[in-house]
Amino acid sequence: MPRLRCVQILVFIGWLMVSGLAQAQSLAQVLAQFRKTCDSQGQWLQSSSYVEETEELWGKYRARAILYAKRPLSMKRVIVRDSTEYVFCYDHNNNWKLDPTVSSQPVKMKKEEQLVGYRYFSSLDILFNDELMAQSQLSGPVEFQGINCHEIKTPEPDGGFIYTYIRVKNHYPLATRLVGPSGKDELVKVYQSYQLFNGVLIPVVAEYLANGKLIGRTRTVDFKLNETLAPAVFAPHLRNFAQQH
Repeated sequence: MPRLRCVQILVFIGWLMVSGLAQAQSLAQVLAQFRKTCDSQGQWLQSSSYVEETEELWGKYRARAILYAKRPLSMKRVIVRDSTEYVFCYDHNNNWKLDPTVSSQPVKMKKEEQLVGYRYFSSLDILFNDELMAQSQLSGPVEFQGINCHEIKTPEPDGGFIYTYIRVKNHYPLATRLVGPSGKDELVKVYQSYQLFNGVLIPVVAEYLANGKLIGRTRTVDFKLNETLAPAVFAPHLRNFAQQH
């Protein structure tokens, strides 16, 4: 009888293991499901650039921003606050910013500003970058903010990581977590509300948290793919681009 009981337990454990393996998914499968859900026609995956316009709230400051992104790693944010235009550009090794309240000339960004800034605002685009995904690892399902998610871990050049959380239930993106080389969370970006823009389903609202505290909120008002973005767009000498484009 004890022997029979032992056999039953072993059979049950084996069933659990097989069941778990059957439910496990590869990174390729998770990405395929995510892309099918959010980019069913493959428009974002095949695009070379995109432009996103947002309304933003950072503390007590309201702003409007335009994000110009061109693959593989060119991005420019133009922020207008109180009629003042601020520019932040991440273009490979040519990273610069313009703060007219400090100087009328653009200045080179510090190293720590460069990676964090790019990761901060173009975090979902990495899920459409096959080269970056080839370096990534899938964990889970895991629980993030009480929701069952797939966790994708992508290494960063500075030794940090980007963790992207995809809902298991509907394959919608839930959040992006940025972790520095020290292993501590730097920033968390939580996605809320989703809307179709030109056939692409994107999060319309994003909340930004640092050390668990809400520091900002953005709302997407327009999103366009394959906009013509010449190299000069990302050059430091080109000012007031938002008005010229």
